[in-house]
Amino acid sequence: MMWPLFAKLLGAGCVTMCGAVWGMARARGILLRVKMIEEMLRFLQCVESELDFRAQETPLLLHSAQRKARLHTLPLSFEGLRAGPEFPQQLAQRMAVLGSDRLMQGVPSTALEAFSTALCRLGTVAAGEECRELRYAQAQLQRLCEESRRDDQNRQKLSIALGTGAGACIALLLI
Repeated sequence: MMWPLFAKLLGAGCVTMCGAVWGMARARGILLRVKMIEEMLRFLQCVESELDFRAQETPLLLHSAQRKARLHTLPLSFEGLRAGPEFPQQLAQRMAVLGSDRLMQGVPSTALEAFSTALCRLGTVAAGEECRELRYAQAQLQRLCEESRRDDQNRQKLSIALGTGAGACIALLLI
């Protein structure tokens, strides 16, 4: 007689745990957005430091900054970019590909726009203007990063609570 009740309680516990795991997975996806913005910011900082010692062409500068920034989640690649008159178009195409990447869907468009604008101006304007653009983009990304951290903490907690609550409700219906 106890086995059917025990099986139902075990099933209810499993369903509740599945809901909690689903909520944690959603929270991890939310955290990815903050990591992307942080990596964009770190990359721009590396580009700015490379500009201070600019002894190479812009494609090499970007590739060097990418190595120094140690990007783990940002799907960004400067392989195969060539210096010359077609460079700004090539870079704009790479930024368009970055914007359409599935991982970038959670990143606010204002962050991606600031990032792309600052990078696309490299090599096309005076060095002082390049640094000014990079600093402006960094300030925007820093602000967005702080906002995202605050919002995402609440959204992470909410996702976990909703997942667990949904699992508990389904478990109650099954009992």
